[in-house]
Amino acid sequence: MSKKLLEIQSSELKFMFELEKRCSCTVHLVNNTDEYVAFKVKTTSPSKYSVLPSISVVCPKTQCELTVILEAQHVAPADMKCKDKFLIQSTTVSIGTTEEEITSTLFRKNTGRYIDESKLRVVLISPPHSPVSHHEVLKQVTKELKVAQDVEDRKVAEAGEDFTLTKDIKELKLRVKTMESKLNKAEVTITMLREGRSIATKERQTLKQELAMSETDSDSKEIEVGFCFLFLFIVAIALGFGY
Repeated sequence: MSKKLLEIQSSELKFMFELEKRCSCTVHLVNNTDEYVAFKVKTTSPSKYSVLPSISVVCPKTQCELTVILEAQHVAPADMKCKDKFLIQSTTVSIGTTEEEITSTLFRKNTGRYIDESKLRVVLISPPHSPVSHHEVLKQVTKELKVAQDVEDRKVAEAGEDFTLTKDIKELKLRVKTMESKLNKAEVTITMLREGRSIATKERQTLKQELAMSETDSDSKEIEVGFCFLFLFIVAIALGFGY
């Protein structure tokens, strides 16, 4: 089977676009066959659109009306060109099939079922004398300028943070150098004090040795003097007895 199951009366979804406003368009799905046809609607931007109904069954020789709603947008696409697309998948089902029975599994191509697919593109149209041409364009430009200014301010702030960080690092390095200089001076002073203490210790030891030697000489002289007096005393006594 290669024929179209559903005839889609438009290959485009045309929206009368205005910023901050919801807009909608209508699509008719016509079943010219003698079979019951189930369909499912998909889009590349499901958060922006609502489809009523998005799944259903079209009876033979009848049609179904789809309403596609574009939610309010805060920014207009560049040159009013929209890249969003829709895909309508359809397949034959048995009579009495309900919407609850229409699942994603029903439209899998590896099940052997014939799946018909139709693609629709989105077209945005500016309403006659729409403020989009002047006021909204100005509003859009203002928003873009504000975004650009915010980006520039953020860059300046980041650059300021980098400058402050560089300044802090330089000050820290200067303080480290100052402390190293003080430590070097302290080490020189400590070395000089140690050398001075060593010299003082040697001088003290020398003085002790000289003092000890002086005391030894003094004791020797006292002994000599005492011996001389004793000798004279003995001689005098001897002479006295001899007289």
